[in-house]
Amino acid sequence: MYRSNSLTVAALGVALAAPGPVLAEQVTLRFQLVTQDVETTSYGSPVEGGNSLEIAKAVGTAVFEDGRIAQKIFTYNADNGTLAGYSKYVFENGDALNPKFSASWSAKGVDGDYELISGTGAYEGATGSGRFDSVSADWTGATLFDGSFTLEIPDS
Repeated sequence: MYRSNSLTVAALGVALAAPGPVLAEQVTLRFQLVTQDVETTSYGSPVEGGNSLEIAKAVGTAVFEDGRIAQKIFTYNADNGTLAGYSKYVFENGDALNPKFSASWSAKGVDGDYELISGTGAYEGATGSGRFDSVSADWTGATLFDGSFTLEIPDS
């Protein structure tokens, strides 16, 4: 009987010590973003009447609803009214979000979607998606966006 109770206690200890499911917190980060191209290259089509391709490097500053500020660095290619690229949002404390994006032009401007590839710091292991929509602003050489990320952040 003593041996049986010892085995039960040992099995219970292993079960309690085994890692459980990883819990995640869902957060929505809303922001406004101003961007500006810093380097662009356009390639004309080798075919008469064909589309041209533009490749660009751009920067921006995002101000989040909670007051935090992030620098955005991104590259994209644009072709026939659509664009795709990769971004890095770096917060003042060094935490970062690294999404890829796809977008298109509409009568309103540029609108698109994010898919989070990776994150660092508080966003290590996060997954999620986001959205950005251009906002009318009478600026030359810069674009204003409303944006958001919806993220699942694993508990540490």
